[in-house]
Amino acid sequence: MKLIGAYLDEKQEVSIFQNYHCNYVNLNGNCKCKKKLDLILIDSRTEGLEEKLNRYFQMKIPSILLVGPTELSIMKKYLLNGIVVDCVPRNTISMIQNSIKLQLSPKEEVDTLFLKDSSQVGMLKINMIESITYCSMQRVCRFNLENGKTFILKRKFSDIEKIQQKEEFVKIERGTIVNTCLIESLNYKEECICFKSGNVIYISRRKLKDMEKMLFSKCCGLYL
Repeated sequence: MKLIGAYLDEKQEVSIFQNYHCNYVNLNGNCKCKKKLDLILIDSRTEGLEEKLNRYFQMKIPSILLVGPTELSIMKKYLLNGIVVDCVPRNTISMIQNSIKLQLSPKEEVDTLFLKDSSQVGMLKINMIESITYCSMQRVCRFNLENGKTFILKRKFSDIEKIQQKEEFVKIERGTIVNTCLIESLNYKEECICFKSGNVIYISRRKLKDMEKMLFSKCCGLYL
């Protein structure tokens, strides 16, 4: 059974879960929970809210944020940036339960991105996207494909960062996201990421080391 990590007070916990049978742990009293979490349910009044939401976003764990009626700015901040998957009024128990049910339900795997700006709509297979880079001078995002082609989209990079909800996509530095499934090697001598296609992206040795640690943690690997 999937596990929910909750940041709720006692009254909220009882109201939401007493008649809604699911597996959960209240992290307010168990901050060192080592079990694998599938969903976070967190109230906007939680201490250290931003740090917690960003941490779970980096861990690819979806979060539902409970908000008050006057917290529209908070909703926009986290929902539009893709940091949370849903914002629900904290006093609407049925809506909270429905949101939990929706997020924990099996989903069809998304395989295509429809990329739209003011002049075009692009349709790219996700497994063909090698990397995404942002050009601040031209204010465009470049989708670099494994076949060597590039699709250019006039959009803010913050809009595109939502692709990180797919766990294979990782932001390695400001304005650069890579598809880890298409990486063949990390070259410390040339200071670059080498893709299976032969394309490369140059980054610092420190970030290469961070990348190596992240890639090793994502797989059942063995150093030789």
